[in-house]
Amino acid sequence: MRRKPPAREDLPNPSRPKSHVKPLTLGDIATGPDTVLEAECEWCRYRGRLEIGPLIEKLGRDTELRRLKDRLKCSACGWHICEAWPVGRHQNREDSIERATGGHRPLLHTPYPPLSECRAVLRAVHHVPGFAGEQHHAYMQAIMERFPAIDAGMALFIVRHLRTELPDK
Repeated sequence: MRRKPPAREDLPNPSRPKSHVKPLTLGDIATGPDTVLEAECEWCRYRGRLEIGPLIEKLGRDTELRRLKDRLKCSACGWHICEAWPVGRHQNREDSIERATGGHRPLLHTPYPPLSECRAVLRAVHHVPGFAGEQHHAYMQAIMERFPAIDAGMALFIVRHLRTELPDK
């Protein structure tokens, strides 16, 4: 007869203290060597730098970096999904990206078309009778026809994110 392995509950469980990593706060960044945040828009790839001092005055030293990233909005296109990381004041932008990504250069795709143009294309699509998937496909086709550099994955991203702004037909 084969012996079964013990159930997980029957195994000895040495009580180890759970490790907890403190989230990075604006105060931590201000006291470290990197006193500036580099931010990049996920939509148009616009980049800018944010000084820590004014952010601390407005939001407080205990504000977590991940909470700050949720509040960022691109000043070029208005998109609400931005990435941010700490950099040195005199560090050039290319070095800061490599440092933030652990020495690896991220694969940056072609920036998306302007939001206003994407919205206009989606509003111009006629209602397709049938189920919602057909309408979704019509939106994607319209985006890919208007912007030939856009592939299906990018078109899907655009439609999913902007579909909620369109009136139901």
